[in-house]
Amino acid sequence: MTSFDVGYLDKFEIRTYYNILPEELRITLRNKGSLNLREISGAPGLQTYSNLHLLHEESNYIINQVREKVGIENKVLTSWINYTDHQWSYEFWHDHNQPNFYEFTCVYMIENPENLGSWFRYNGKIYKSKCPTNSAITFSKRLEHTVPPIVKEPRYSLAIDFLR
Repeated sequence: MTSFDVGYLDKFEIRTYYNILPEELRITLRNKGSLNLREISGAPGLQTYSNLHLLHEESNYIINQVREKVGIENKVLTSWINYTDHQWSYEFWHDHNQPNFYEFTCVYMIENPENLGSWFRYNGKIYKSKCPTNSAITFSKRLEHTVPPIVKEPRYSLAIDFLR
């Protein structure tokens, strides 16, 4: 497949936001999320369950700080942390096109030393985004995407879906 810079997908309103959280909150989210990482049947890599925002008040507060920074007013419906490194690298194409989900989904890069953002697939072409640590990307819930399968260094990301 051919790959392109993500800028070619403007119709899906892909947006990148920078400097999302203060360092202390970013580290807290990574550390608390790490305690809940596990292999989940039917899900790639290591993940938390999708109720991270409900586990404790501090996680809910931090996740809502991300939500506010990307300008989404809708309530958080699901949230979870993904972990990938050279041992847990995977390619898992999927979308978030569920009837009760808001039009956009968000991925926040808790720790991403290689600056590898989500990869998107549209009409047989792959579009690669860049997302450094402490940045977030929002995109259409209909857009197929995956974690880049070439991740080598530890990468923690937070996925958030919102109520319609």
